[in-house]
Formats: sequence, structure tokens, C-alpha cells
Amino acid sequence: MLVYINSTWNGFALDDIPLVCDNPALGGSAAWFRLWIEPYWPKLQGGAAAGLHRPVTILSLVLNRELTGSGPLGFHAVNVGIHALVSALAVLALYKTGGTPGTAVVGGLLFAVHPLRSEAVANIAGRAELLAAAGVLGAWLLHSRSRDARSPRGRWALRALAASLWGLAVLSKESAILAPALFLFDDLLLGRNGGPRPALARSAVLYGAALAVVIGLRQTALGGFEGPRTTVFLDNPLAFSEPLTRWLTAGWVHALYLARIVYPVPLSSDWSFDAIPLVTSMADVRAWIGLASLGLVVGALVVGWARSRPIALAAAIWILMLLPGSNLLIATGTMMAERLTYLPALGPCLLAGLLFALLASRKPTQHWGIRRATAILGIAVLATALA
Repeated sequence: MLVYINSTWNGFALDDIPLVCDNPALGGSAAWFRLWIEPYWPKLQGGAAAGLHRPVTILSLVLNRELTGSGPLGFHAVNVGIHALVSALAVLALYKTGGTPGTAVVGGLLFAVHPLRSEAVANIAGRAELLAAAGVLGAWLLHSRSRDARSPRGRWALRALAASLWGLAVLSKESAILAPALFLFDDLLLGRNGGPRPALARSAVLYGAALAVVIGLRQTALGGFEGPRTTVFLDNPLAFSEPLTRWLTAGWVHALYLARIVYPVPLSSDWSFDAIPLVTSMADVRAWIGLASLGLVVGALVVGWARSRPIALAAAIWILMLLPGSNLLIATGTMMAERLTYLPALGPCLLAGLLFALLASRKPTQHWGIRRATAILGIAVLATALA
């Protein structure tokens, strides 16, 4: 909260203006129950044709305005508070991955202060990312806790709550759609290592029921489950490109995301047309860099599956949480956006926590190893917090 408290002095900017200032849904004229069956964007910004349905996010903005007024201070303060909540949930989720408490705290610290958080936290329009992340992490924790429930009824209740919370996450932002795959992948990892047998069929029923509700609401609001029908060329040229160009450029964008995780410079709120020239053939070296970056993540997933649950989950978090907005599966409304890494970056942060634990135990004199690792961590956290 200290790192992002200065964002509360911001005004309304960019998408905040149509979403908050000019949105009739926030003016009190629309009944709250109708927010569940209305498009995310007002008609002037595309309405149903924009292909977005995020009633939980809109409802949070309505409540925000009712409680704190129409000025920007209250909206920014709530964003900072939700980010703090997500960071706390991140620590708990990282601990559940099988790491030590120290690993979880290190990963959570880096998640909390990494500069790539800025676009999601400092812009009110980033509320969708924050709420979706909170829903996914809360659902994962409930799903994990259900494995330890002593009674079948308790397990069903916890997994039903997890499925419901995941449904709310998807209704906050569509990128949460693949989260159950992460939960079930974690179940499989534990099952193959002697843990409780995963109840995949029963879990699938609950998450399927939640998905049916999401699809039903979306169908009512948008008239279908397809993506944006009015994508602007300047926002995402990939939506108008040949499949090979889209895949190769998306791979290069993936490499840029990984690079920004390690060295978050430069950052920008606009990576649209011509900010990233398209990769049109395999003769472009960027195509090979993109493929290498994808291979690196897949390789980490394979190695983790064979040897280390935390490494496998770190790769799975990155892949499954980033994939819906990556343009690899389908063309989306944006070519690249740093806010899209908000939750996926939890995977690399977990790897950083594991690296810290490794450094802390490398030297024969353990205390020296811990001091060295702590110094590196302190420098990294301070640098990212001040960036």
C-alpha cells in the first residue's frame, strides 16, 4: 500500500473516463440487478459489440461511487486496497504450492511491488484485473483447503464455494476462465506424489455449473459468447493479420513480457499499433526469440512435473493465466498490455522465492548464505518499489 499510495492523487485518465465518469450505469439510473445482464462498456464505447461482460467489476465501481463519492480519490484508494488484499492472498497461495513460508513471503513481496503492477493498480480501469486475481486466488485457496476436509459434505461445500468465487472472477474479467485447469493440475501433481486422489469428475461438475451461469449471463448481455466484434486495427493489428503473423508476433510479445518481468524498462500504457512491429516470417530473428521464450516456459512445466511441484505450478500459473489474452488462441482487443501480466506474474515471483531459498542454503556457513540472499532480496524489492 505504501508503494502505491501515491496513485490515490491521480485523476481520471484513459479508459477511466468512459468507464467511470461517463458511464450511465454508475449514475444511479440503472437498477443493480440489471448490471448482471448489461455489457461492460456503455453503448458509445461499443456496448455488446465490444464483447466484454464484467458485471462484478461494474458493481464494484457502483458501490465505490455510493460509498466514496464521484471523485477519483475513493476509486484509486479502493484499487490500492484490493491490490494489498491480492498480495496477501498471493503469499497464502504460494505457501500452498509446497514452498516454505520464506519462499511464499519473498514471492509475495516481489508480486506486491513489481513495477508491472502499475497499470492495473494506478488506473481505475485496472479494477477488473485486481478483482479477477482476488477471485482466482481465493478460489484456489478454497479448492486446496477442500483436500484436507474430513467429511465429503465439507469437501463439496468448499469446492462449491471455490467454483462460485471463480465464477465471480470470470465475471470480473474473462482472463480468469482457465483457472480451474490450474486447480486441477495442482490436484494431479499432488496425486502423483502420494497426496489425496484428485476428485476430477466431481470438481468438473461444480466448475461446469459455475461456467454455465457465466455463459447464461453473458448470452443475455451480449447475445453470444464470442469475443470482440469491433476490434480497432490501431489497438490490435493482430486481429486483422494472417494466423502465422498473429502467432509469431504473439510469441515475440510473450518474450517481451518475460523480459519486463526481469527488467521492467521501458513501461507504457499503450503498446498498440506500430509500438511493436509485426513479425511476418520465420526469417525475422524475433520469431525465434518468441519461440524460445515459449519453449522455456513449456520446458519449465515439463521439468517441474517430473521433479518439482512448485516449479510446475509456477509455469502453469504463467501459462494458464496469460494464455486467454495472449492472442495465441484467439485474437483479442489488445496487442500487448502490461496489466495482462498482473496475475500471471505470480508464477515468476514463485520462481524468485525458490531462487532465494536456494541462495540461502548454498554456502557451508548457512548464516552467510542467508545474509547474502537477504541482501539480494532487499535490493530487488527496494529497486522495484522505487522504479
